[in-house]
Amino acid sequence: VFSGTTKVEYSKNKKMYFYGHINMKAFLKRTAATFPNVKHVVIAGSSAGGFGASLNWGLAQQIFGDKVRVGDAKFQSTISSIC
Repeated sequence: VFSGTTKVEYSKNKKMYFYGHINMKAFLKRTAATFPNVKHVVIAGSSAGGFGASLNWGLAQQIFGDKVRVGDAKFQSTISSIC
């Protein structure tokens, strides 16, 4: 599992760009600016998305504060109780 931002050159003709962290940070900042008075923020995902949710909860909490809750697919029942 990779988290962050990097460029990898596998050969002279093949470069891969992994910009997940930059994209997530831009998304969260824009969302926070659009919805400044939210009561709860839920970061959730299933399968690989669960890893993304877990790895990005700290970033979400920096941007939104203590309103952030993190969960995976099993978290569905809890979501309805806090929203």
